[in-house]
Amino acid sequence: NHSICKEGEAVGSFYGYRVEGIIRDQATLDRAIAQGQTAKLGDYIFKDLNGDGTLNEQDMDILGDGFPALNYGLTLGATYKDFDFTMQMHGVFGQKIYSYSAMRLTNMFTSDDGTSPNILATAAANAWSPENPNGSEARLSITDKGYNMRASDAWVKNGDFLKISNLQIGYNLPKDFAQKLLIQSARIYLGVQNLACISGYNKYGDPECGQGSVLYTGLDTGRYPMPRTYNFGVNVTF
Repeated sequence: NHSICKEGEAVGSFYGYRVEGIIRDQATLDRAIAQGQTAKLGDYIFKDLNGDGTLNEQDMDILGDGFPALNYGLTLGATYKDFDFTMQMHGVFGQKIYSYSAMRLTNMFTSDDGTSPNILATAAANAWSPENPNGSEARLSITDKGYNMRASDAWVKNGDFLKISNLQIGYNLPKDFAQKLLIQSARIYLGVQNLACISGYNKYGDPECGQGSVLYTGLDTGRYPMPRTYNFGVNVTF
């Protein structure tokens, strides 16, 4: 229930409830219960968008989409004497991510395999509790009867990023030295791929997400991170 195809909206738009806030007092708790939520202090309270006094699927809303407003790339190159340098970067701006990863790294609910996943230390520190009544995250609950993990804008994150995808430094042997080695030219180089990713989303995973289908654009269900690769080589012309 993470996306919907609806006339007038982007294909695969994120779909779910809107979080009004965290239940911090008895009056808000009473209102949440009156709307039909099985809630306790520290749970999310979700918005009753149609104002009928009941929280149900009629209150689900378009929460954005995973299509960036801008895709960009940049290639830099420089030479100095016998040295050369190239760097390739790419990124997106205006992208939203519907993040199962954020949900699983923030909530201590029991998953389908019967285990409770590890969560981020920052999520634990920011979770509501009687000792931390001003916490910015919902309370931690293995049972999660308030269903804080449900599809909502709590898990729609900013997915803007800039990646340094390739960096290479090379050195060309001087021609007179190359001739002494009975070769025409030679270049030695050192390169790094996937050097860095600059993004506020990094703590949840790789912001360059999706699963190959347009319906999953901007959806992060968790995956193994891309490796950083180092390479070294020599180009020789005889």
